[in-house]
This record gives sequence, C-alpha cells and structure tokens, in this order.
Amino acid sequence: MKDVTRIVNLIRGGNRAQSHRKLLEFLKERSAEYQDIPLHSEIRWLSAEWLCTLDFLTDITEDLNILNLKLQCKKQNICQLMTHIMLSGKN
Repeated sequence: MKDVTRIVNLIRGGNRAQSHRKLLEFLKERSAEYQDIPLHSEIRWLSAEWLCTLDFLTDITEDLNILNLKLQCKKQNICQLMTHIMLSGKN
C-alpha cells in the first residue's frame, strides 16, 4: 500500500500538475470507470479493506495447505481422509 500511496501523491502533488493532467487525459481516452484518483487521505479506508481481504485470503490459503499435506499422507483409508476434512472445517 505504501507504493500506491506514493504513486497517488506523486501524481496528485501540488507541483505535479502536468503529470495529473496527463493522467486525466489517459483515463478519459480509455473511457475508464473513474476519471480521477483520490488523494491519499481519501483512500485510507480502501487500504484497510484491502488489508482485511488479504488477511482473510492468507488464512484460508494456510488452512488449505495444511489440509492438503494431511490428505497426501500415505497409507490412509477413506475414514481417516474424511476425518481430516471434517476437522479442518472446525478450526
């Protein structure tokens, strides 16, 4: 998120008017959904939402990796495999 903030502040900065005008022109040419970018203070909540989503996806991926390793163990019967699956949902 630091990179995004730095880029937004670079484009929208007070002495960067020419860069900002070029960006506005580019967005208009591309018929972009947004015609401008918000200042850093206006995107703080977006960064918080993004971090929450990233945390959630990281947790889910970690749980799936653990389950995957348990299911790959050799010499297991179907009951043991199902137990791993059922217990993974309760964590």
